[in-house]
Amino acid sequence: MRLLEKTDKDRDISFPKHLFNFSRKIKEELGDSFEQGQDEMIVVFDGDVFEERNQGYDELIKEIEENDIAAISNPNFELFLCLHIEGFYEKYIKSRKSFYEKGF
Repeated sequence: MRLLEKTDKDRDISFPKHLFNFSRKIKEELGDSFEQGQDEMIVVFDGDVFEERNQGYDELIKEIEENDIAAISNPNFELFLCLHIEGFYEKYIKSRKSFYEKGF
């Protein structure tokens, strides 16, 4: 697993196309130690952030899935899960309501 920290020089690394290119680069660097058919590369990103703004999104997903696994999450899904934790809304959302109402 490679965790990527967003810095100024790689600010756009989280774009799906950049992640896919990164996965190909890593496989090339691994050479023979990455066994096609045995090892798998999983490209993970939040889909709803990119889906509506990028032409070719569906084609990119298809291209990723030809060689790797596309794991597309939806940030709203995480919120959905959190809202099933007793007291989550009151503790983490409601208590900050005035902050969000100010437009922050």
